[in-house]
Amino acid sequence: MSDYDGLPLKPKVPNHFAVVHMEDGRIQIRGARKTVLLGGKSAKAVGRLLELMDGTRRLAEIAVEFPDVPEVELKDTIKRLMERGLVEDAASDAGRTLEVPGPKYEAQMTLFDVTSQFGKKAVQEALAGSKVSVFGLGRVGSCAVESLVRAGIGGITAVDSLTVDSSLPSSGGLYNYGDIGLPRAQVVAERLRAINPRLAFDAVDLDLNDGDAVSCVIRRSSLVLVCCDGPEVAAYREVNPAAVAERVPWLKAAVDGFEAHLGPTVIPGETACYTCYELRTRANWNYYEENMAFEEYLVKEPTKVDYGGLAAISGFTGNLAALETIKILTGFMPPLTCGRFFTFRIGDFDMQPHRVMKLPRCPTCGIVALRPKTSLWSLEGTSP
Repeated sequence: MSDYDGLPLKPKVPNHFAVVHMEDGRIQIRGARKTVLLGGKSAKAVGRLLELMDGTRRLAEIAVEFPDVPEVELKDTIKRLMERGLVEDAASDAGRTLEVPGPKYEAQMTLFDVTSQFGKKAVQEALAGSKVSVFGLGRVGSCAVESLVRAGIGGITAVDSLTVDSSLPSSGGLYNYGDIGLPRAQVVAERLRAINPRLAFDAVDLDLNDGDAVSCVIRRSSLVLVCCDGPEVAAYREVNPAAVAERVPWLKAAVDGFEAHLGPTVIPGETACYTCYELRTRANWNYYEENMAFEEYLVKEPTKVDYGGLAAISGFTGNLAALETIKILTGFMPPLTCGRFFTFRIGDFDMQPHRVMKLPRCPTCGIVALRPKTSLWSLEGTSP
């Protein structure tokens, strides 16, 4: 039998399919997103064929097991199974083992194989080639970076100047009690490199009021993630204009008491930005003066209010942020926070999505803001 005609060299039923032989003679091929039922007179022979397609045999070796079946019929059966995504080539799969340093990613690559139209190797390579800048390595941020590194992200730039306090070992990720008093970025770098020794990790200590420094970090990023452990506005206001100007996507994730907040993700030039979100939110406040006074307090007060934390809530929020980041960077599934944000009430598991519409005259991302500035010398030679 020839190993040509576009058929696999070593056919294999993917590991994410279960082949179930039913009592009535039918065969159920069941996956996470697809179930195929095979029946009829040829079901028994097809069942035997599926058993033989384990990735260890060439087509010619499989054909020997079916001496009474014409070659063209056997090839046609395998071809139809391939067209339905039920057969892959183990020979090419062996050559597709991702050559990335550090840990192996078999489990998630199986997931990518099920969910992504781009193929598992392309998705994993997109992660390996991405660099995420994370502002804040507290309760939420430490959980988010751990998930990203375990997924195989290529680089992390951590923007954090604080030390590990006594609450972090019990309410965040990565930290131990022996770390108290040490720089958070130093501890996180050590723990993340233990997960993946080849991780490109940079720690940056900057003043958020330094717009040039913020822009410099964002400019080198594939995506920016801002993680906060309580009410916050200043960090968002500083990151947003820089990310919009540098055209780098950014996402915010925060815990606010008994609520987890995720989004909106800002895709410059496509979705509403944080200024749009902030201005539209203010327009719907019932207690405008009180809320404005609280925002002013958050901006001016160095030591902000702390509503406390729980490791389970921090992990929930940070891991959701990491998942959404992976979606945006790879496209293995559609992201949900582009132009939307979600609130999760931890007490009763209530989840509410909120759409954020662009403001046409937004001072950060609107038409006027993005229009080139007119200089005096550009008016020379024009007629009234």
